[in-house]
Amino acid sequence: MEKEKQKVFENFPEFWRYTKFLEDFQRKILFSSLSADDQERIEKSYKTGGWDDLFHRNKLDEALDEIKKDLDVDVLSLRTKVLSGKSHYMKKSQWDYINDFLNTVSSGRHLDYIFGRIEAVEEYPGVILLTQRGK
Repeated sequence: MEKEKQKVFENFPEFWRYTKFLEDFQRKILFSSLSADDQERIEKSYKTGGWDDLFHRNKLDEALDEIKKDLDVDVLSLRTKVLSGKSHYMKKSQWDYINDFLNTVSSGRHLDYIFGRIEAVEEYPGVILLTQRGK
């Protein structure tokens, strides 16, 4: 009788439930020790389950909290204000800090959650105007 292959983890949510408290390097070691089939199943579950988006969103939310603490600027409130049609003036140095900080956390489409449809134009030396793109 052939021994049936056992799954160590059914999918990514189960893998995450048991490994979320490990350090990244420990989680990678554990993942690499799994069979190719298990790795493939977990990766597929990760991609189809939207986990990448969730993890990026969580990192960005933590970064937004840091920005609010450091600069006393609520970036999501600014976004809401600008997208509702109200422009906002801001120091260019603050805007640059926000952009640089968030770009170290994430990139590409994940930043659309914060910067999507917002345009920043330098109105005066050292001052930018945030407006809704296309208006």
